[in-house]
Amino acid sequence: FLSSVQPQIVVDGKRVNKERIIRAAFDGILTITSETPFGVSIERAIFPAPDQAALVERITIRALDGNTHQIEIVPSGYIKTTPAARGVTGSYQLYSALSDSFGHIEPYPTDQQTFFLQNGQSIERYVAHCACRAGERFAFSAKKQEQKRRAFIAEMRQSLRLETPEPELDAMMAF
Repeated sequence: FLSSVQPQIVVDGKRVNKERIIRAAFDGILTITSETPFGVSIERAIFPAPDQAALVERITIRALDGNTHQIEIVPSGYIKTTPAARGVTGSYQLYSALSDSFGHIEPYPTDQQTFFLQNGQSIERYVAHCACRAGERFAFSAKKQEQKRRAFIAEMRQSLRLETPEPELDAMMAF
């Protein structure tokens, strides 16, 4: 994503500008785990919301180096309104929203969030990149959207199974 739509992650007063990817996986949800130079890892799980016009990202920040870290998450406040003449039903709004500690996405910007993480502890927040008609924002539970996405993936795996003499081909069909 563009940095302008992502929340800023700050560790011990230093903005995380660079992450080194150590693992990536796709099982119907794209999960990317990275290390930072500040002793914390960041895992991002990205998926479409089944019931909302949103792309959701679960961000898990974990302390790894034996130290206690102050973590700040600063919402981007990103909002873009499209020209009314270019939309089928007028203007549309694209915006990014940061969840609260329960995974709930509010339709309007939230405040900066600050935490302290000890070694091995983690925090989890969701970012929703939403689209709607101008003036029609919505609230929802990103955590429930992830549960619904996982249920859909499990259902697809049960009902769509490719069986061929080639195990590699079967594995590719299973994501």
